[in-house]
Amino acid sequence: METFLEILKYTLPSLIVFATAYLLVNSALEHITKKVDQERRFGFQKDTLPLRLQAYERLIIFLERNQLDTLAMRLLDSDLSLKEYQGLLIASIQAEFDHNISQQIYVTEQSWIAVRFVKDDTIRMMNMITASLPPDAVSKDLAMKLIEVNGQGGSNTPAQKAIGIIHQEVKGMF
Repeated sequence: METFLEILKYTLPSLIVFATAYLLVNSALEHITKKVDQERRFGFQKDTLPLRLQAYERLIIFLERNQLDTLAMRLLDSDLSLKEYQGLLIASIQAEFDHNISQQIYVTEQSWIAVRFVKDDTIRMMNMITASLPPDAVSKDLAMKLIEVNGQGGSNTPAQKAIGIIHQEVKGMF
């Protein structure tokens, strides 16, 4: 029994020192790991922030350029038939959307869904308006109707709502 107490007298303090050292080293390693991860994340955010802001800018431009009134005025061509003009407008929307499709990796899912909805809704509205025009209507008639319908929406159009979502997200980044 005395031998056991003698061994315990030497090993117990050693175990306590070992446990203390282990806990201190483990805590220090966790702190260093968190700090390195935080620095890496900050560096990543610092590098991607300009890309994210540029993506939001490009989506705002897309939304502004493809509002019914802006689109109608920008692409008005009185030499086109109604169907040709409608096709030109839809092709323009789709081409700009395709040009900006990669921006979705830099913005939130909510923003991208809003942009995609605006694109689809704008095309749907254009098709409905075109179908409501008389058979002898021309491209100028469609342009006037698109401007009128967009004006009725005021600041409550789907594009303006999507722009509002993007503004809120950008403000939240700072």
